Amino acid sequence: MTKIKNAFAKKSTRYVFALLLAVIVSWGAWWKFTAPVSDQKSNSDPLAAAGQFGDKFGALNTLFTGLAFVGVIAALWHERENADAREAEHKADMAEMREQTDAAYRSTRVTAIIASIEQTEKILGNLHNWSTITGKNSLELRDSMLQRRVDLVEELFSLTHDPRKSTAAKS
Repeated sequence: MTKIKNAFAKKSTRYVFALLLAVIVSWGAWWKFTAPVSDQKSNSDPLAAAGQFGDKFGALNTLFTGLAFVGVIAALWHERENADAREAEHKADMAEMREQTDAAYRSTRVTAIIASIEQTEKILGNLHNWSTITGKNSLELRDSMLQRRVDLVEELFSLTHDPRKSTAAKS
């Protein structure tokens, strides 16, 4: 990211200097080509020559306007680069947050599955005692609890070995 930002900075600096040079060259060319014309016309009247000389400072206003324009262009260019860098950083932060959220989800889900497996084991352990006390057949309940344990172990395996599958199952 730093290499890209440095490349943009070098490129934008070149453009700013090129614009600055273009403004100065065009201002200098204007001064160079208008000075002899105004000097030829003003040889007869010194007051008119002084007035024309003063009018040349209007060109200085043009120079500063051109420099201000280059400054605005440079500021806009720099702001665009900063916005692009902020956007790239935001995308990277969002991707990292998604990864952290997925990891937190998997961790929470694994903890819940382990607790469910432990509870299923307790129920299975108590089924034998329950059937001997009550004399009722607990095979159906035992089979459903065993199937529940198998399902939980499979889900636990999928969460710990294939994170993409668990994320897809969540959605």
